[in-house]
Amino acid sequence: MNSKEDLGQLLQTAGIDVIIGPKNWEKTGARRERTELEGWNREAHSAPAAFILRDSRGVGALDLEFSEGGALKALQSRSVPVSAEDTLYDVEYDQLKELIFQHFFGSKEFLLPDIRRLFTDAERPRLQYSQLDLKNILVSVLKEKTGTELAFMKIQPFSSTILGDISASMFKTWLGEDDKVVKAWVPGSLLRALAPKFEFKLPPGTDGYNKYRAGDYFAVAGLDSEQRISGLPVKDEEFYLAAFPAGLLRETGKYPQLKAARIAGYGELTLNALVTGYLTDLKNGTAGGGWEAAVKKLVENRPERRPVWRLNLRDLSIQANDTGVRHTENFTQVSDSRLRTTGQTYIQGSGKLFSEYYNGSLRLDTGLSANYGQTTLRPKGLPDVKTESVDQLLLESELKYQFLRYRGFLGPMVLGPFFNLAYDTEFTSQPGLPKRKVVRGRTGMKLFEGAYLRELYTGLVTEQIYTYSPARTKYAAEAGFALNMLLPGTALTLNADGNYRNFARSRFDTAADLKQRLELNFKVSTKLYRDVLISPFFNFFLATGKLAHGTATNIMTGFSLNYSHLFKLKH
Repeated sequence: MNSKEDLGQLLQTAGIDVIIGPKNWEKTGARRERTELEGWNREAHSAPAAFILRDSRGVGALDLEFSEGGALKALQSRSVPVSAEDTLYDVEYDQLKELIFQHFFGSKEFLLPDIRRLFTDAERPRLQYSQLDLKNILVSVLKEKTGTELAFMKIQPFSSTILGDISASMFKTWLGEDDKVVKAWVPGSLLRALAPKFEFKLPPGTDGYNKYRAGDYFAVAGLDSEQRISGLPVKDEEFYLAAFPAGLLRETGKYPQLKAARIAGYGELTLNALVTGYLTDLKNGTAGGGWEAAVKKLVENRPERRPVWRLNLRDLSIQANDTGVRHTENFTQVSDSRLRTTGQTYIQGSGKLFSEYYNGSLRLDTGLSANYGQTTLRPKGLPDVKTESVDQLLLESELKYQFLRYRGFLGPMVLGPFFNLAYDTEFTSQPGLPKRKVVRGRTGMKLFEGAYLRELYTGLVTEQIYTYSPARTKYAAEAGFALNMLLPGTALTLNADGNYRNFARSRFDTAADLKQRLELNFKVSTKLYRDVLISPFFNFFLATGKLAHGTATNIMTGFSLNYSHLFKLKH
């Protein structure tokens, strides 16, 4: 018999009279099994008549008893006593047994403490390390040693469990097959694809062995059950520095999002060497209950919300076109418009660069936004004509505070108050008008940090207008939104934002003052190369005046090349 399963099947198979069993750890023993055969044929049996118990030498005996008439009366299995020539065998036996014991239990070189000492205050005592407990330890150590934002790996169950302290030898058998450690920038879309497979908690009283044998599940460190990293939501288009076993890179068939991963390097140590070395140092470097507390922290695998500082180049785009014509005077009757056009130059660019700082429930964004567009016509014999399509330079800082988590049809978001202070100006003043100079303050409530809906807010606005002398103050109510999402079934990303502002009336109102303004911006992007996007866009602006009649609109459509990059300075 090769396994316990084979023995179990034979014991339940009818028609077998004698089974010779596997070897056991007894040298010899007094164990006896006797079967009386009188009336055997008249009874129903689900087991063999005799089961020979072999000792560790592979030796066993079966005695047959016959009646006076010569019929078989009984069967008795027994062990064979050790003889004098077995003395050498006894020594070899003891040595082999000691080697096997040391292989599994070690020579008091323990890497993990008895889990019963870690959770003494639990309602239901923990008796043994579960499959998830072990993997939580591995991914926690992996994240800590590689300095990444998160770490994850498949849960490959182990069948051997023991009580008490866990020796180095036993721990190494739990680790199983070794693998290299890889660091890579992985897209948020991969984490979303793996989200149903991430395991955060096991039901009480289970070890997960059968569950993890039936399908692929992952242990993860750095990501919480709400799909947040350092308190921030996972975004499909954002890349995260992750550590994981290199073997996962071979599974792009299962997880096609892995194809977009950008390899940052391979670790100097393999996974098993890295983890065992860390646990050894952890045990030797702590005293008293420090070892148990440190291992408990690894088992619990609770993500820490550390300060995060990022430099975000949210957008950089430019469009330029120059048309020059010469000696076209004699071609005015030609229908080709390229010979009849006027020399002109068109240029438009935009950029947004922000510093983003997160610390607990506070978030501070400070940055610069610039938009400028100009068309210059150069008619022959006449002065150049310049027209600005957009001209804005905005320096702003916004402080947000999170005090309530929200989860609804919009997905997980947080709610809190915000305060925004901005200086709004322009590169060049309009002909006949002073240069725009506005200090704007906004405050209100905002839903923010959503996976798709980045923000949804309402609040009050005050503007100190320094464009004119003397300066004036205006008040308004404002509402706005911003969203970013992958369009289902496509490789397109939709970016949209907008705001509506309604100004209060004042006895100092002039023709230059607006009553209402509505701004909507839509852009659909797809990757051209890495962080370079090609994006058709649609911008809409509407305004009504307090004294001016009618409604003015500005609609702009077109295509642009956009570049964006997130520099994660501290994570």
